[in-house]
Amino acid sequence: MFHPSDICRYSIYERVKNPEKFNWTSQRKLAVRLISTGLYDQNEVAEKVKVYTQTISGWKQYPIFLQEVERLTLEMRIINRAGLIRETLHGLEIKRRNIWDDNKAHLDYFCK
Repeated sequence: MFHPSDICRYSIYERVKNPEKFNWTSQRKLAVRLISTGLYDQNEVAEKVKVYTQTISGWKQYPIFLQEVERLTLEMRIINRAGLIRETLHGLEIKRRNIWDDNKAHLDYFCK
């Protein structure tokens, strides 16, 4: 005799077993990008993608979907870090060029 939970387990098993059945639509790609930013919760993502929150939950059952979220999340972290490093280096270069004109830099004793 089957129990309703057996059907759910079978569905998840089939998704894990056959990840190639996951079709990358424009909605799914947008959902992955929005989730990977970390700026939106599942309800907001569903609203922006124009699907139900249950649909997003269903997509999250596919390992390939979650792997893409993780890949984009890491990519964004790297880009953000690189951007911060660039900004910091740029700021240090400006500071280095203008250090003698800066009233906050008390380096007059080095010139003596």
